[in-house]
Amino acid sequence: MKKNSIFALIAGIVILLLIQQKVIMPFAYKAAQSDLFLEDTDDQGSREAISNQMTEIAFKQCNEYIKDELGEKLTLSFTNAPINAWGLGNYEYLVNADIGISDNNNPAKTERYACRIQYDKSNGGNDSMNKENWSIIGVSGIDEL
Repeated sequence: MKKNSIFALIAGIVILLLIQQKVIMPFAYKAAQSDLFLEDTDDQGSREAISNQMTEIAFKQCNEYIKDELGEKLTLSFTNAPINAWGLGNYEYLVNADIGISDNNNPAKTERYACRIQYDKSNGGNDSMNKENWSIIGVSGIDEL
């Protein structure tokens, strides 16, 4: 009986591997190659840092988010413009900038942060200044956040 159960276990593993290799993986490759995950918008991404109206608004929205999160606890000073900003496509932006942070107990320090933010054009039309039309995906580089 022991030999049959070991043989059944090995046969079951082999059958599962064959099903994965011959059925599941080809299906996954076809799904990945299809337009299933394609979001086609008129906003194209760029590998180069850019500066345009949308990146400036994205920078301001990131600063507003940081101010809302930390403004009560700390004294913040923002730069006038980001160091770099990238359009990632589909109205998604990555903003890199410096921020001055100080409180009563510690000396002022400058931290460099990255903010990933997305504009939802379908939510409110063309009102890019409306805070409700922006979604913060993530902010990194600020320890207090």
